[in-house]
Amino acid sequence: MGETWFPPQERAEGERRSRGDPYSELQSALQPRRRLQPLERLARLIVHLEGVFGDEIADLRLHLDGCPHACAQHWVGDLGFQGTTGKDADGRRLSAYDIFVRGSLGPDPAIARPVFRRVASDGLEAAVEGLIRGWLDGRADDESFTDYQRRLSDEELGAHARLEPARSRRDAEVAA
Repeated sequence: MGETWFPPQERAEGERRSRGDPYSELQSALQPRRRLQPLERLARLIVHLEGVFGDEIADLRLHLDGCPHACAQHWVGDLGFQGTTGKDADGRRLSAYDIFVRGSLGPDPAIARPVFRRVASDGLEAAVEGLIRGWLDGRADDESFTDYQRRLSDEELGAHARLEPARSRRDAEVAA
């Protein structure tokens, strides 16, 4: 992911993000008083991860979108993030992201699935750090992040992220 800090527009080729047009009517991941644009949010996440893991994660591809139009193609990154909204304990609206896992391009392409829904923006670093730490501690020799994610269940990934995986409609119907 490069140096500890440099302007987001100069970031690595493997990284995608939405333009973050401040006037977009589609922008979903917004702070009530101050809009944290996708570019800023991704830069903040990367700086945190580089500070914790350094060069060990240089090949990870993070794709972050601020809205459902998916300009940053969050469904094909090692980790994808789609802006949405959530609610805090008092029911107030807050900026949040759905976290997509198991996506990739290349010889074994796959469309990522949203495994964690409506993760508060302020909790994104902790969740992603947990996923990456789980991979670094539990991977087989030279196992890629995506291959590691594909090997684990949603519940195992949830234990790393310290989040409850979202249930699909099919899972909910089977449980009912």
